[in-house]
Amino acid sequence: MPREIERKIIEDVKRFVGSGSLQDDMTLVVLKVT
Repeated sequence: MPREIERKIIEDVKRFVGSGSLQDDMTLVVLKVT
């Protein structure tokens, strides 16, 4: 997955979730999947 798309997804997840711990979990999931 291109780096720009990965970064955009992470930003969207952070904006969408907003909660600290869940946000971090989702970021880790995104990074593992790629």
